[in-house]
This record gives sequence, C-alpha cells and structure tokens, in this order.
Amino acid sequence: MSDAPAAPGLFTVIEGADGSGKSAATRQLVRDLHEQGRTVVTTERSQPYGQQEYADLVRAVGGVFQSGHTLATSFDLLSLAAATQYTAILHGQVETQVAKGAVVIAESWWDKTWIRLGIEAQLCHQHDRAWLEEFWAWQQTLMPPPSLPPPQCLTVLVNTPEADRVHWYEAGGRRDPVYDTQGAISHTPADYGHFTSRIATRLTQLAHERGWPTVTNSRERTVQAVTGDLLTLINNQLTRIRDPDELPSRRRHDTRTTENS
Repeated sequence: MSDAPAAPGLFTVIEGADGSGKSAATRQLVRDLHEQGRTVVTTERSQPYGQQEYADLVRAVGGVFQSGHTLATSFDLLSLAAATQYTAILHGQVETQVAKGAVVIAESWWDKTWIRLGIEAQLCHQHDRAWLEEFWAWQQTLMPPPSLPPPQCLTVLVNTPEADRVHWYEAGGRRDPVYDTQGAISHTPADYGHFTSRIATRLTQLAHERGWPTVTNSRERTVQAVTGDLLTLINNQLTRIRDPDELPSRRRHDTRTTENS
C-alpha cells in the first residue's frame, strides 16, 4: 500500500505590504479551503508546531524580535535572526505538512521581511539608496529556497492602494510603528502610508521578476471577493500539480486578478 498522500500538497504565501488586508483574507481563505474538504494548516510563529528543535528555534527568535527596537542598530542581526526563524518554519512546518498533502498557508513570508528590515535600516541610519540595494542583495543570500518542487510553491501578492492601507491603519488604532523619513519612530498615517508604499513598490517589482500572480484588495471589495480570487489561484495550481496538461500555460487576465507566467 502506498504512503503517498491522496492529494498534492501546496505551500501558499499570501504576500503584501503591511496593512494590505492579508490577515482577514487568510482567515477566510482557510475557512473556504476547509469547506472544500482540503487539509489546510497555517504557519505559526507565536505558537510553533512540528519537530521540537525547530519549534524551540522559532520561539527563541520571536523573543529577539520582541525587543527589536532596542536592537535598532543591529539590522544585520535581525535579518540573520529572521532568516533563521523562517528556515526553521520551512523545515519544521511547511515541508512536512506539504509532504502529507496539506495546503500550507503563510500570511507573509521572508520576502516582505527582508524588504521591510532593509528600509528600516536605511531610514534609521540615513543610508543612501546604493547602500540599501547592497544590503538587500546580502539579505537575499541568507535563506535557502524550499526543497519542494517549484509547482508546489505559490506566492500571491495582495496589492492594496495606499489610501486604503492608511484608512485601515487609522481604524485599527495606529498600532504598528514605522520609521519616518528622518529615522524617527512614528505612528502618523502619512508616515505609515509612505513607509508601506515603499514595501509595496519593492514587492510589486519582485512579483514581476518572479511571476507571482497579483490579487487586488481595497475597501470597495469584500473579503469574500478577495479570497475567491485566492481560492481560484490555489485550485488552479493544485490542478497543475495533478495534471500539468489540463490547464494551458498562458497569461490569463480578468478585472481583478493577474497571473504572471
């Protein structure tokens, strides 16, 4: 009797700038996948599961980030710590669950993290753009790629207008601190909008470079509409894994979702 899972597993990253609505979309997406009968799990940093050694490492790095602003001069250390944590999650949670046939959902991943840390380091120390590009290049060497076959990895970019990110930030009580252009901690909506737009711009560049599909979010769209787009992308990817010839390999567009191929 074969031990192979009845259905293929898939690692799905819901990526996007801070304030893009990823959390609400991910929660609804997990419910929708469960209703389809899928085995679905999410990655966990605050309550890590999986092999004990990996879980302990995830917790330890979480403690470093709880004091992150006291280590503001050590963005290289924070980058190393973050890459270590994501690698532990990858081995301890993602790869083992995908091998069992689960759809593993990560609400944001390493790409948004290295982009944000780089921008924070640049602003905090008032470095120039050339320094930032060099720091970003170094950060991208820190984490190995998943050992999963490429078809079993899907990253989707949630693209939300700045005005909507700022609106949700204000509605949520302005809890997330950012750096302003002078390197000071700020909770003002204008600084939040500028800071998160820099993250969004770099993520959009990555989406074009790497062929990530993009889903649009905004105050005009319901969570169900956004997750409907995400669900379509996931189901299409699962179909490609099961039967690579069933879906044609071509660029497809609709009014809300773009699949880059």
